[in-house]
Amino acid sequence: MEKQDEEHDQIQEVPLREDLWAEAEPDGIPELIASQCGLCGGIFFPTSKVCLKCVSDEDLKTVRIKGTGTLYAYTQVKRGLPGYTSPYYLGSIDLDNNGPRAVFQLEGCSLDDLHSGMRMEACIGTVRTEENGTRRTGPLFRPAKQRS
Repeated sequence: MEKQDEEHDQIQEVPLREDLWAEAEPDGIPELIASQCGLCGGIFFPTSKVCLKCVSDEDLKTVRIKGTGTLYAYTQVKRGLPGYTSPYYLGSIDLDNNGPRAVFQLEGCSLDDLHSGMRMEACIGTVRTEENGTRRTGPLFRPAKQRS
């Protein structure tokens, strides 16, 4: 039993990138870290060193955007890359508050649960697991909880 406990203690969780999200708000939904262009107003997730709309690199700033949005499209990945537990789902999410459309892994749902136009919210979880057992964490999206 001790050997299993030692192995469990050695499993690490490491962010995919350090600049993807900020701590969760009081409602439990993390904010995403994005770039905003001061020239054209474009917002991009993940952060970028160049504006993806006007190709300027002069006036980009880091902004936080709420991890909520609307599911635009989705697909099931039946055979993923090594480290990804298959099958899994990917969704294109239109982020709220003039945020961009970005692709995220989806969790807490089945293919039958998903439909375009449904409300989604971010959570932080394991995106993939490396061969040594290290869990790479990052923002995932799930169907939004009904809040009062």
